Amino acid sequence: MSELKKPSLENRLTLLGNHPFFAALEPADLERLASYARTVHLARGEALFRKGDPGQSLFVVVDGLIKIGAPAADGRELVLNVMRKGDVLGEIALIDGSPRSADAVAMADTDLLVVERRDFLPLVEGRPGVAMRIISLLCQRLRNTSEQVEDVAFLDVSSRLAKALLRLSPGRGGYIAITQRELGQLIGLSRESTNKQLQVWQRQNLLRLVKGGLHLLDHGAMEQLANAPGRDRLHSTDSTSRAH
Repeated sequence: MSELKKPSLENRLTLLGNHPFFAALEPADLERLASYARTVHLARGEALFRKGDPGQSLFVVVDGLIKIGAPAADGRELVLNVMRKGDVLGEIALIDGSPRSADAVAMADTDLLVVERRDFLPLVEGRPGVAMRIISLLCQRLRNTSEQVEDVAFLDVSSRLAKALLRLSPGRGGYIAITQRELGQLIGLSRESTNKQLQVWQRQNLLRLVKGGLHLLDHGAMEQLANAPGRDRLHSTDSTSRAH
């Protein structure tokens, strides 16, 4: 991890002010926090933090992608979330001061804004409105995690994979920087099973596979697949009707 020259104060204010986590702060408090924030750079594959590390800071993704994952003793990993530009991570450890609850690793070259715990907590103490906004956001994170667990438990492979691609897609399509192994980890599948379904969709022109990621070509069809749980479509053939 390397430290970068700070963006302008105006840019730091915009990054912080655009996220609901900081939106309840008074303008003067937000400017004070932005003045303290620093910027760091991670190369693809570099760890921002590991599970069990001290949690003394919060991060805002300026550019790039960060994978949040829970490692197992046998080397496997459960991917819990993928954070992209504008997202905040590390807020749980920032608030309670406990060690990190997961790994955070860059999936692409990534720049982050760093907010230290010592700078943030004094702005929250004695401000019920700010505290309630943070509680609301943490509740939403919990709901999102619960939804992901339900998807793995109840949805078929096709629906799970389609929902994951929609979450990762910028806008209504485009390039998604994620390996097939990482994509499988996100939805509880092996790389082989993930590749098999992706190959089917590539033959149906729903997406195009490239090294290190894929291009989503038909966002509408993927939405229909994500919202149509049913029989396991993992072994569909080219004759499978295209969703429209």
